[in-house]
Amino acid sequence: MEVKGLDELFQDYFEKGITAEEIEGSEMIRDVKRQNFIPEDIEDLYEEALIKEYKRYFESRKK
Repeated sequence: MEVKGLDELFQDYFEKGITAEEIEGSEMIRDVKRQNFIPEDIEDLYEEALIKEYKRYFESRKK
């Protein structure tokens, strides 16, 4: 799945010092929805996937 602006969004979170443990799924959904359509009935799946991806991103950047 391709999500517009995701790299920039993750970079912004990282630069603000938001850790993978602190990130709020609902905040991510809100931010992603600014550039992407996410059907309401699968927001929870997106939230889970976005958190997982941010954890990977965060771990790769903090090294």
